[in-house]
Amino acid sequence: MRLKPEESKKLAVHCANIILNDPTVTLKAPRPKILEAIERTLVQHFDEERQIDQKAEALYKEQSDQIEKHERGKAIMMIKKQIAKEKNFILSGAMDGRFSQDKVFHIAHLVADKLYDDDLMDFKDEDEGPKVIKKIFMDYFAREGEIVEKVRKKIMSLAKAPFEGSREWDVLYRKYFEEEMNRLGHA
Repeated sequence: MRLKPEESKKLAVHCANIILNDPTVTLKAPRPKILEAIERTLVQHFDEERQIDQKAEALYKEQSDQIEKHERGKAIMMIKKQIAKEKNFILSGAMDGRFSQDKVFHIAHLVADKLYDDDLMDFKDEDEGPKVIKKIFMDYFAREGEIVEKVRKKIMSLAKAPFEGSREWDVLYRKYFEEEMNRLGHA
């Protein structure tokens, strides 16, 4: 599950706040420029993934009569994986969470490269940039995972808990998730 633009903005703000307070960083631009560069990099990357999704859907529709009797979702995923492979693109989604280690490392490199290429900041050691950003992302997504579990338990503890995937579940999930994010200062 990739980041939506508003989630990219939250992650960019979180990342910028930590980077800007890092004593090993030499700032060459004001906070708004750094924040914009991080957010733009994330949004562009996940927009590219959305385009892969759309292309996979379109190809499936064009060739659905020729594709073996796979489930629609499996067939589209196979098409997405092929498109991503051709573009050397790492897709979102992992067995143990929202993003694989490779995906997090890749987007950390994209952000670090953008900050270097646009001459917005320097780290004492150039190799440290992606490592620091990867750690920020990993901590962010780990905390997000903890929040997801807490929200699930909260919903399931209700006297008349809705079933997961229902409209009522989704409404409660979004509400409780936002409350937890704000409460923990993770918004």
